[in-house]
Amino acid sequence: MDAPTDRGPAGGTPTFEPLRPASSGRRAAVLIAGPLLWVAALIAVAFALKYGEVVQLALGIVVVSFLVAIAVLIPVRARRVREEADS
Repeated sequence: MDAPTDRGPAGGTPTFEPLRPASSGRRAAVLIAGPLLWVAALIAVAFALKYGEVVQLALGIVVVSFLVAIAVLIPVRARRVREEADS
């Protein structure tokens, strides 16, 4: 006997449904804490090595990567919300 499968719309690919959605407070905390932890780690390493220029470069890289992530994730989320509203 075949194992039951949870297929998406029209029998397509399986859909992911979390057991419990994360609260908005938890999502905001992760969104803020993640980049801040990277910055703190980079600053600690740079000060340990006493390279101020490395701190500036690292902060620049963090800011650019954060902006790229936001630029990519906002349209993806908007599309997902639109698709969920249509179904």
